[in-house]
Amino acid sequence: MQASSETIAAQAFSIPTAVGELAALYWSTATKPLANRPCFLALHGWLDNAESFHRIAPLLAQDADVLAIDLPGHGLSEHRPPGGGYHVVDYVQTLDIVIDWLTGEASAGFPFNCEPSAVENGEVAATRPLYLLGHSLGGVISLTYAAVAAERVTGLISIEALGPLSGPAEETAAQLQKFLVKARKRRRLDNERPVYPSIDAVCKARMLGFGGLSESAAEALVTRALKPCDGGWTWRSDPRLRLPSSQRMTEPQVIDLLKNQTLPTLLIVTSKGFISPDESRNDRLRILRETLGGSAGFLQVVTVEGNHHGHLDGDYAAMARHIQAFLKQIRSTS
Repeated sequence: MQASSETIAAQAFSIPTAVGELAALYWSTATKPLANRPCFLALHGWLDNAESFHRIAPLLAQDADVLAIDLPGHGLSEHRPPGGGYHVVDYVQTLDIVIDWLTGEASAGFPFNCEPSAVENGEVAATRPLYLLGHSLGGVISLTYAAVAAERVTGLISIEALGPLSGPAEETAAQLQKFLVKARKRRRLDNERPVYPSIDAVCKARMLGFGGLSESAAEALVTRALKPCDGGWTWRSDPRLRLPSSQRMTEPQVIDLLKNQTLPTLLIVTSKGFISPDESRNDRLRILRETLGGSAGFLQVVTVEGNHHGHLDGDYAAMARHIQAFLKQIRSTS
């Protein structure tokens, strides 16, 4: 009998890395690493945190392990040091460092360990399949990483994300200037942050934020994103996350990433989200379809009911079923 999703509680972990301590949540019904048991490394969206997956992860954890990390500057994870930044390529390197840790001896006592030489019943076990599960910014990071390090990952699930934001080359100077102006202002403000009198007030503010959220979904996210302060509560996240990008990729650069995809990919879009599943109106999707056709791999595109945070605030049960079916298809073709 499968465990009910309500009985699969998250375990809290801290992952030591070269870029600082990363907080994480882990869901599983297994008590130790099991050969061939799928591993999901989940990456949340901008200004979110690992709790973003707290509804879909228990459903996936019935037959897989799910590790959701707080990206640097988010949730309970450490912030970048002074002078550091939060560019997409910085996150890609962080992801590479986390996978180094998961596949190395340092994580040998950790239940999510994916080390190829893990021993089970006295025999060397096969490498555990590792899937990237990313939402929004997390999907951007995952897709970018998959284009340059596909040998380290088995498959990619992207929720409401199809590559980094792009900008025209002729706006490079203007974009950098915009960043510097905002960064100077941020430094002058130093540690100034908005203060809310209650958690309820924070929830209401988050409900009006990017993508829109229901009250229950907002509450799940803000609980991990707050810290007490004089006068009430304020954000724990690094204020530098709200700065504009110092540099954006051009669209040809994003297309190059898409053309270098080789991993089986599941793209999940939501009925009220920002990604169009219509390839005649979405050049990125059309190019990815062409890239992953034939022997190079395969692409599945599904739509579920919900807004941009559909994995948290939509039909997340249907989304979990699509992901489970995707894994079964990969196994059947491998």
